[in-house]
Amino acid sequence: MIKIAEGHSEIVIADMELTRASSRRASLSVRLKRRPLARSADQEGQMNAQANDFPTGVFVHETRPIWTLQFNDDGSYAFRVNDVVDATGTYTINGDRYTEDTDYPPCRQARTATYRFCYDHGRLVFHLVGEDNCAERRASLDGVTWFRQE
Repeated sequence: MIKIAEGHSEIVIADMELTRASSRRASLSVRLKRRPLARSADQEGQMNAQANDFPTGVFVHETRPIWTLQFNDDGSYAFRVNDVVDATGTYTINGDRYTEDTDYPPCRQARTATYRFCYDHGRLVFHLVGEDNCAERRASLDGVTWFRQE
């Protein structure tokens, strides 16, 4: 695996394909992937201490660019897939804790959950605090990096 560190992320080869066009000619296709560098809890705590507030705006999922999260100043959010609203709800911030209350139908029995957030240089990462019985939300937030869309 080839890794190139860049700021707070690294670029790795996700997959390669070698295609032979003839006995003398071949082509190589390479797909790269950007992922966050691993950080210790101390480093993430330092990043949160430097952050003034929870960021608002539109964020794109690290590996699924058709997924976006829009956090609004009024404490509401919208989760979109291919620019179509899939889930909405509200959130509150208490220090580095993000608590979400969703009206997403698959999460009816588990409307709220709390995550620790870390925001640094356009990169937003969530880590579950306690339990989240909504598997869809947990899969889209816990340990996932969201990049601020400009």
